[in-house]
Amino acid sequence: MAGETMTSVESINSAVWNRLTAIIQKEKIGSAYCFTGPEGSGKEAAALAFAAAMNCELKEKFPCGTCAPCIRIGSLQDEKLKLVFPLPGSNKKESITTDPLKGLSSGEQAYLHEAVESKAKDPFFRIRVPRARKIMISQVRDLRRTAYLKSESSGRKCVILFQAHTLAMGDGASANALLKILEEPPPNTTIILVTDYASQLPMTVLSRCQQVNFPPLDDETAVSILKEKGIELRTAKFCVKLSDGNIHKAMMLAKQPTDELLSHVKEFVQTMLKEDAGAWKSISQEFSRMAHSSPQEYRMRIAMAQKWFHEAYLSRSGADGGVGTEVFVDDIAVFNRNFPNANMKGIYHSLDVVALAPEKNLYMPLVLTNMILDVRTRLAGTD
Repeated sequence: MAGETMTSVESINSAVWNRLTAIIQKEKIGSAYCFTGPEGSGKEAAALAFAAAMNCELKEKFPCGTCAPCIRIGSLQDEKLKLVFPLPGSNKKESITTDPLKGLSSGEQAYLHEAVESKAKDPFFRIRVPRARKIMISQVRDLRRTAYLKSESSGRKCVILFQAHTLAMGDGASANALLKILEEPPPNTTIILVTDYASQLPMTVLSRCQQVNFPPLDDETAVSILKEKGIELRTAKFCVKLSDGNIHKAMMLAKQPTDELLSHVKEFVQTMLKEDAGAWKSISQEFSRMAHSSPQEYRMRIAMAQKWFHEAYLSRSGADGGVGTEVFVDDIAVFNRNFPNANMKGIYHSLDVVALAPEKNLYMPLVLTNMILDVRTRLAGTD
């Protein structure tokens, strides 16, 4: 499995991967990096591969995926690898415990165990613990406590912080705690911050990291990844076209009946377009429940609604919108006739806000209702 992982990662973005391997070949490995770029561009998978490559025993071609360090890191079982990601919790819990996992329920701990196993099998799998808001200061303190300990095995330690922008949420104490580690980095250790939103991190943190930018995946690469997972070529192409270079969205699309998903998206968009307060309330309640019970599906539905409006914009401007325009061609034609002055960029931004709202622990019914009202205003062309 580790060998398969490395092959996929190397093919994601040759320019980025060549830069990372050159760093290792020249023995210029830094103490801190920030892997940033749009969602689904392969940053997390690349961070894991980079950790393996640092410790690979085969120097001619690394990571080989077959030596002992590659296998251990690929299975996420190596003591030199530490993964950090947002966890549920409150400031009160953080102040009374030094173990960030003690505040988790048995269900959350079970999910976390299964999620880490899934991540080991598939580096593109995203670990998203229910109710998780941010990387807590207790997690950073735990990192500081363990990072300076001497490892029993040779090789370079690697710490990977997923959704690193959540360090800055709240009072920013987690980011400040990490800054102290970055200012005095542990010996023989590399810290990798992985984030879709590097701009949300304090400049004091970013300035101490070498930034590695990941562009969106091209269609050919995304289709190849889906085919490796056993997805039929025609389905893979369709899902990739609807995902705009986001491999996470493409994989989620491929897991569910396409007609059913498109029907849900159409219903959501049509609800926003009509004057029906009852329908607005109903859809807000449905999406509020989904944001908590199935956050990945929630993000997918919102992303597909964004895709719908993007395709409407392309159709209006005479550009080729591809698969999305073909699927919604009749609805989009009616929309453009009825709302010729709609502020499409503003609508897209409104959907962006609700996409991120669950991570900020906002009151979702209110957020979604405000979004619908905002979209209604922008349909008339208002900023």
